[in-house]
Amino acid sequence: PGWRHRAHPFSVSGLSPDAIRVTVKDLGDDTGRVSTIPVGTRVFVEGPYGAFTESRRRRSKVLLIAGGIGITPLR
Repeated sequence: PGWRHRAHPFSVSGLSPDAIRVTVKDLGDDTGRVSTIPVGTRVFVEGPYGAFTESRRRRSKVLLIAGGIGITPLR
């Protein structure tokens, strides 16, 4: 309750065939409540919306540098 039909732009930090890992920085709003969601709760996931994918790479070797919240997708 209270979460339905609200956008929460979290980054996916891990993906396997049967699970998605999401890393959330507690900024107040709803982010502090994420840890109270029971494991196995069904959620709606949409996206991705960025261009941070291997297909955008222009060279065979790359160096990725990130800091702050930008480090999440690099994990």
